[in-house]
Amino acid sequence: MINTLIRKNVILLLLAVNFVSCRKDIKSTEDITDDTPVKLKGVIPVTFDWKTVDYMPTPPGQTLIPVPWIGQGSLTSLYGIDVIGDNRHEDGWILLYSTFDANASGPLQNPYFILYNRFRGLMRIFLYLTGNFALESSHLTNGMTLLSGTPSQMLAYMGNNFVDLTQPHMSFTQIEKAPIDGSMPMATNKWFMMQYELAYDPQLASIPFTNMQLSWFTNYNAISQISLGGNIDGTIKGTIAASGEGSNNVLKSALGNAGKIAGTVGLAAVGSQFLNNAAGNYPGKNFTYDSQGNVTGDENHNSNNNLGLPDKLFTSMKDGMAAGLSAATGNIPGAVAGVFSAIFGGSSQPQQQTVSLNLNATLTLNGTTTAPGSFPASPTSIWVPGTQGLTASNSANIQGYIPLYENPLGVFSLSSAPTAIKESYSIQNADRSYENRTEVAINTNSYTIQFNPAVVNGTANGATISNLTQEVVIERTGNEDVYGTREQVGDIVYWTEPASNAVVAYNVGRQQHPYPIIDQAWLRISFDITPNNNPAARTKIIKTFVAHF
Repeated sequence: MINTLIRKNVILLLLAVNFVSCRKDIKSTEDITDDTPVKLKGVIPVTFDWKTVDYMPTPPGQTLIPVPWIGQGSLTSLYGIDVIGDNRHEDGWILLYSTFDANASGPLQNPYFILYNRFRGLMRIFLYLTGNFALESSHLTNGMTLLSGTPSQMLAYMGNNFVDLTQPHMSFTQIEKAPIDGSMPMATNKWFMMQYELAYDPQLASIPFTNMQLSWFTNYNAISQISLGGNIDGTIKGTIAASGEGSNNVLKSALGNAGKIAGTVGLAAVGSQFLNNAAGNYPGKNFTYDSQGNVTGDENHNSNNNLGLPDKLFTSMKDGMAAGLSAATGNIPGAVAGVFSAIFGGSSQPQQQTVSLNLNATLTLNGTTTAPGSFPASPTSIWVPGTQGLTASNSANIQGYIPLYENPLGVFSLSSAPTAIKESYSIQNADRSYENRTEVAINTNSYTIQFNPAVVNGTANGATISNLTQEVVIERTGNEDVYGTREQVGDIVYWTEPASNAVVAYNVGRQQHPYPIIDQAWLRISFDITPNNNPAARTKIIKTFVAHF
């Protein structure tokens, strides 16, 4: 009995000592000040092989999630096999971020992972929706914003056929095409993919990672009618996009102003069969407008495509894609006529060459204000790879996920906006007539092409640049004659020459004046980028920049 009492007292004493010792480590929230050190621990995403696994890494007890390429909720209702199968390691795809984790403490809510292609500068976000809700919508809208106190051109290539580097490019919005099988675009237990093309920014290495984030969002909305300058349609067949902030963003303006011409957007073709599948003979209607751009009615019209594009513009785009794919596989050297913003090829599988092609079109949306809203947990922000201090070795000072790739994103950029040189003069001919000329060339000393050294280098994991061309481009649809190479896109005629030469517009008359008026010029850059350890995955990149006089 005495021994039992002693044992009980000893146990109570030990518990009391343990309780007191534990309480010494507990600090009242009232005692925590701004000077109290906070211990951070960055999270390194769990890696997995997206090409070989049958199911995504999820914790025990959660319903298995198939990969995005096949199975329930796959992306096959939105993209062709060439896009679905374009995810090979050897073609440059790497895992950048992921919230999938087989060792998570509970079921994953709306998990995502991000693949990035080093040789094309493409980021693809794959989001799996797990929330139990269903809302009627016809289209999904997504976009990206660069949150930074330092201006950057990382988003400059998005939604633009012609890139103006003198303008800020801090946000981007796009409306995704509707599922090709007629299913509703938004549902639970389903995959969604968002693609973004990024420009290289060499200043990232000097910007502390805490000063810059990429934020992406996903919304839904109902659109009853759309026109891209051609037939009216009830669904968007291709991704349309625009950059810009606030009221300057054409898509945001269109979604809030039903029945008005919104302005110029970029139509993105993703996949080599995108335009072939859109060709045919389609009876339809065109919008009619009043002088303020309001929709007043419609009229019957036939079209050779179901994208809502004018016939000539669609034909130009289709021809440009065919030529671009041939160029990417080595059949046509140099730049591609009639194309100003595109990525061709990049797959080591000859029958699965993919395309990312942008073309300007005039957007009108009608009946766009029904049931707008956002996905759960949207927006989502991530740190920007390549910024100062954003490394696994510095994880103790990082909050949240750390990217699995620590180098800057993007393939190339220009050091500054290019400038153009214009000169007007007259030449008197032998018959005493005057040839009145306006010449336009690019000042090739006004910029430098900056290739990402983490990508373009002589290592086994690097790549080589070839077939680099730089051209001056002008638009000339008048009656004047032009010395240059003619390229027609829809109803617009462009003239090109090597950038160091000049495009010359001229007219002939008995007077020295007037000279041809040219108010706009562009610089088109194209090149091939070939992985050093996989020449079959060569990519042709074409990008065109506004050149200012």
